[in-house]
Amino acid sequence: MTYALSSIIYTIQITGNVVKTLEAEVYFDGEKLNSTTLNVYDLGNIKAGSDISKRLDIYNAGNTAFNVTVTWSGLPSGWTVSYNMQGRLVSPGQWLNGTITIHVYSGQPEGSFPAFNIYVNLNPA
Repeated sequence: MTYALSSIIYTIQITGNVVKTLEAEVYFDGEKLNSTTLNVYDLGNIKAGSDISKRLDIYNAGNTAFNVTVTWSGLPSGWTVSYNMQGRLVSPGQWLNGTITIHVYSGQPEGSFPAFNIYVNLNPA
């Protein structure tokens, strides 16, 4: 008696979803920020009426583009904040190198001032 050997083939059908990932690296004045904890930065000694400019560099490490918006809260009276790359689109693998400028009110009294927050918002495009 003779037996014939044959192949057995298993077929696996693959399904799933490709998702967009919003990932970024954000650096303020050269220091990498953490998105899950409060990042504290000390401006040190500053003069009333002066402008302080700090780098804000953002790298898109994900696979979807995002827009960058910088907002703030708790700013001392008379102070202003501006970001020169407000609303810019950052594509995957791209850097956005910008500057945050903080204007200190000329009538700011000597001594410490209340802490305020700056928010870097990354919104999918």
